[in-house]
Amino acid sequence: MQSPVIVQYAIHLLGWIESESSSTQSHISSPFYQLCFVVSYHCLESVVNMKTKFRKASHAVFSIHLHVILVAKYRKDVITQDILSKLQEVLSRVCEKRKCMLLEFSGEENHVHLLIDFHPDNNISQLVGSLKSASSRIIRKEFQDYLKSFYWKAKDPSFWTDAYSVVSVGGAPLEIVKEYIRAQEKPAH
Repeated sequence: MQSPVIVQYAIHLLGWIESESSSTQSHISSPFYQLCFVVSYHCLESVVNMKTKFRKASHAVFSIHLHVILVAKYRKDVITQDILSKLQEVLSRVCEKRKCMLLEFSGEENHVHLLIDFHPDNNISQLVGSLKSASSRIIRKEFQDYLKSFYWKAKDPSFWTDAYSVVSVGGAPLEIVKEYIRAQEKPAH
């Protein structure tokens, strides 16, 4: 187990506040927190000098990179290769519409990782909301028969949990973050 100082720093870094509970121990034991902690730890561990590529807008020069993690509702192992491919297509399209770029994408059976070159015209929570709602709507529609056995409530059309993780990765070389995302286990089926 990590030292309490590192755990407290990770909680602060992630801004992860679980409204159902007031104890730090519940954060540490939650699978979503542990996933976020591992991602943060790898990003922090990899901080070295890098050459930054800047993008330009009408009145701004910027380089903002976000590592976003989205988790399937109830953390169910529902993401197949076909769903993963469709998610990449949809999420990339949403990013383009928001002047962002999906630089890297991969995932496992219950969550996905996105590396986004973020445009400052956007609000992070609104971008994530757009990514989640568009992908959820399309995935639930196109893979309706497959998903029925996992998500039986017709009135709850969401595919993702309400929570998400966003970590700024400007300090770690992007190649390390890309390598980490590429190394994610692919869904077995």
